[in-house]
Amino acid sequence: MTPGLGILCSIRLSYGRASAPHSKRVLLAIVLALSLPGARAGAEVAPAVLLADGSAVHLAGLAWPEDRPDVREAAGRAATAWADRGPFQAAVAQRDRYGRSFGQIEDGDGAWLQGILLERGLALARVEGESDARALRLLEAEAKARSARVGLWSGERPPVETVAQLEARRFAPGYRLVEGRVLAVAEQGGGVYLNFGEDWKSDVTFKLDRKVARVLERDGQKPADLAGRMIRVRGWVYDANGPMIDVISRHQMEILP
Repeated sequence: MTPGLGILCSIRLSYGRASAPHSKRVLLAIVLALSLPGARAGAEVAPAVLLADGSAVHLAGLAWPEDRPDVREAAGRAATAWADRGPFQAAVAQRDRYGRSFGQIEDGDGAWLQGILLERGLALARVEGESDARALRLLEAEAKARSARVGLWSGERPPVETVAQLEARRFAPGYRLVEGRVLAVAEQGGGVYLNFGEDWKSDVTFKLDRKVARVLERDGQKPADLAGRMIRVRGWVYDANGPMIDVISRHQMEILP
């Protein structure tokens, strides 16, 4: 997809009363693009609502697999239907290092666009940078879709891949859910490295932030004890001596039976 050309649909959001004049209404578009106002080279693709004044609010807590355009299109249709019901607001909560604004989209009754898309299996929960309470809400909404086998979780292509599959992709960037058995754990510098192969210079690695390691220890799980365990991690894949995912939130990682 060419950056800047990923408009899925147009939706109307209005601030205040539903009967407000058109001058009070704000036109938005759900987009997947890099070339939004304030974006910089190297920024990850992030779903966003684009306001009529040219500013953008990216949807915090969501990610879409690059190879599922059908799901992105369905998410756009669902957002359109949801937005046509009445007045809504975009609450900006944070900015990333590229200067992009991230926030939540809710209506006056507390209905939450991110939660609706997740429950329908039309997005993945992205929990890095979210508070514990918000991360748990995102994961709970995603779990409902997984249990119901809808959207991304239906059919034969669920968005969970093995370490071997990720390694076969090599350095294709993207947001992934990856699971595998930890071969070895190494502590170095500012992190704890979970290695899945003999050659740490080319194999898949998950890097746990020290804060995540401390949370694990507080909960009675020493990082060193993860050797031999099956785990599932969600996060952005990048190239650092092989495919790497940074685990900066405890909620990114599940220790599997």
